[in-house]
Amino acid sequence: MKRRLSKKTESTRRLIVPRAGLALLSLVLVCLAGAQSRWAVEVVEGAGQSRAGQSASLKMDKLGNFHLAYYDERKQVLRYAFRAKDKDQWDTMTVDQGGSTVDLAVDDQGHPHFAYLARNLEGLRYAMWDGKKWQKQTLDSQPISFFLAIRLSKDGLPRISYYQRLKPDRSYALHLKYAYFDGKVWYTETVDYRDETGKYNSLALDSQGRPHIMYTDVRSGDLLHAYWDGQRWVYGVADLRRAHLSYVGSGNSVAADAQDNLHVAYFDITRRALKYAKLRQGVWETEFVTQLTGRPVELDRVSIAIDSQGRPHIAFHDSGIPALKYAVREKDRWRVEVVDSDGVVGLYASLCLDARDQPYIAYQDAENGALRFARRAGTSTQQAAKTQNDKP
Repeated sequence: MKRRLSKKTESTRRLIVPRAGLALLSLVLVCLAGAQSRWAVEVVEGAGQSRAGQSASLKMDKLGNFHLAYYDERKQVLRYAFRAKDKDQWDTMTVDQGGSTVDLAVDDQGHPHFAYLARNLEGLRYAMWDGKKWQKQTLDSQPISFFLAIRLSKDGLPRISYYQRLKPDRSYALHLKYAYFDGKVWYTETVDYRDETGKYNSLALDSQGRPHIMYTDVRSGDLLHAYWDGQRWVYGVADLRRAHLSYVGSGNSVAADAQDNLHVAYFDITRRALKYAKLRQGVWETEFVTQLTGRPVELDRVSIAIDSQGRPHIAFHDSGIPALKYAVREKDRWRVEVVDSDGVVGLYASLCLDARDQPYIAYQDAENGALRFARRAGTSTQQAAKTQNDKP
């Protein structure tokens, strides 16, 4: 059901399950290196009066500036951090109340756009910086919870996937929804009406601006895919619980490459593993990336980014050590390393790449209530900024 403010119209749908293409590859190269040998770690916002870092979302704009959204659990506010390309310090500010789940996108003007949970989970909120002040509004007043994602079209218009918790009569909804802005009006619609679909969801836009949503069916334990073909939502299955006798799809993160292939990273809760799936020419292929030493945390998620060569990079938390880890695909193997294991670290990992394909990761230090930022040792933010400016 699509909604323009309070006006409702019907939305059509059809089901398509891609042909069999579940190939489990096991060639994995694991390289566990100490954090200090390869990564430089700093604190964006520390402990004290705040408890920062929950739901961290990191983006780099085309000029090389860093933008960070996150939640301060102690003050129950949405926070924003900015680091200019030629600076070594972060500027931080409060954006709004709420924000226990938040995602961030940055437009071509370097303006941040936020999708986030309203305070007490009472609805979907949106905020953006217009160059002078914050513009904020409620997009869906019905209670939502768990995961959401925001992306911008080529013309800077926001698209959001999210999980509705309750209906107007306060009965449970528990399904996946989608919101989009056409430049004048916001619309919302239900993508999957089935109960307990969309608790874990992530969003990518292809080269034509069509939304692709990866999401879980909590009851079946499957990882699902829905995309808009221009007229209706089309549905498919990326990974089946019954195919591997595993509960898959939690914490998923999706990205599209230059050829519109989809890449998804996610947890396999049953096997305590990180997995990867790729959609190429209508076929989903799945791979085992690495074993986890602990069970995935329910509200945690992984973060995936695709580099200029089409290779996937993944940042994720391993609760058993605990540690922040990083994986990259190199030919037919995965290289996995420890980024930071100093304390209870690595939750809410958010990854971005610069134009040289160098990784940067924001994440929470849960033990100290701090937001951390990691980069390759020897890679300065000024170098990243210069590279971004070298882009045509």
